[in-house]
Amino acid sequence: MAVYDEAGIRSRYPQLAYLLNDPEIGDRLRRAYEEDWAPDRFQAEIVATDWWRRTSDSKRSYELEESVDPATFQRKLTAQALATRRIAGRLGYQLDEGYIQHFSRVAMRDGLDEDALRAFMVDEITPLIGTTEASPVLAAIRRASQQWGIVLDNPNLQYWLTELGSGRRTVENLNESMRAIQTYLFPHLNDEFQQGLTFRQVQEPYRTLGAELLELDPDEMDFTFNDKYRAMIQTVDNTGKTRKMSMSEAAKHLRSQGEWQLTDNFKARSDSVVAQLRGVFGA
Repeated sequence: MAVYDEAGIRSRYPQLAYLLNDPEIGDRLRRAYEEDWAPDRFQAEIVATDWWRRTSDSKRSYELEESVDPATFQRKLTAQALATRRIAGRLGYQLDEGYIQHFSRVAMRDGLDEDALRAFMVDEITPLIGTTEASPVLAAIRRASQQWGIVLDNPNLQYWLTELGSGRRTVENLNESMRAIQTYLFPHLNDEFQQGLTFRQVQEPYRTLGAELLELDPDEMDFTFNDKYRAMIQTVDNTGKTRKMSMSEAAKHLRSQGEWQLTDNFKARSDSVVAQLRGVFGA
């Protein structure tokens, strides 16, 4: 029987020597060396351990290479860090070196490909903290919000940042969700939505008219919660039918608002009326 010899154990079992201090594996390594186990028994004993069952092939390879061949391990880690930065950049994340190293090591340890690493990063980072203005995902959400007139609160924004960033859902899913919300609020517009128009496109003629008559920035007009503007796309006629106003009805509606009398348009129109009256009755 061989005597305990740590150097001898490390020499005979280099692939597991880094686990010599692990109670479960260390005990088997010492017994295998002292009792001179045959290769089949050694393999069977190791495979039967909890350590083997709870670790993956990639994790065992990762730990072995880090311990036995640190130079090769570091080259691979550097290459993985470049890939991690590239993924983070596409997501719009501004990550410090600690995060880059963390995600790179997770990718190597768990054998994650780019898609899996992206999903892991999105799930682990709090999107509203990690996401920068450069994020194409954030830009896509904002475009959809503008087209459908829906401002997402922080929990919903975080949800869509996570789902779109991870690839579990798509921008079309986001548009479908927003379309469903506006269809619920404006059921009489469903046919137009089904034809492919967005809420913004339905509003556009009224935005243009409002900007012209009331001299407003078109984006100041809220057609969802401001009744003054909402009435143009959701009015009830004499028959009880909910519909959009005609453009002449919308113009009359806008001129009935108090702001109309503060505009240059109102002043010019009033001056024109006065001039016409003077022409008829004499100065």
